[in-house]
Amino acid sequence: QPYQPYQQSQSEARSLGFDYRPNREGAGRTAAETKSLLSEYALVAEAAKRAQMAVLMRDMEGVEI
Repeated sequence: QPYQPYQQSQSEARSLGFDYRPNREGAGRTAAETKSLLSEYALVAEAAKRAQMAVLMRDMEGVEI
C-alpha cells in the first residue's frame, strides 16, 4: 500500500484553532519590496550553490583515478 500523507481538511484545522491567515493586503505592490525579495532570493540561491559545490568537493577528495 503506497504511503499517503494525512491532510487536514479546513474544517478540522478551524476546529483545532490553526486557521492563521496573515494580512497580505498590499503585499508586493511596491517595486522596492519586490526588489528586496528578489535580492534575498538571489542570496539564498547563491548560498545553496556554494554549499552544493562544497559537498561535491568534499566527496570528490577521496576519489582516485
